[in-house]
Amino acid sequence: MFAGDAPSYIPNSLFHLKVTIVVLAVLFGILVQWGVPRWDHLPFIPAWGKLVALISLVLWMSAIIAGVEVPALTGVG
Repeated sequence: MFAGDAPSYIPNSLFHLKVTIVVLAVLFGILVQWGVPRWDHLPFIPAWGKLVALISLVLWMSAIIAGVEVPALTGVG
């Protein structure tokens, strides 16, 4: 979607927010993936591990919502 009409998306601050959220979501996803092997050997999942996973899910949902709103605010689509 971006490649087809890049000039209309670049000035949109919501697009920049979406890209930032995606980068943060990827980083939190990596944290979850690194932690899973260690958490697997524990009798219970640590609270901070659950929090990191929840933050990752919230970030991905936010990126999806922002992605839906970007074309609406730029007048594309």
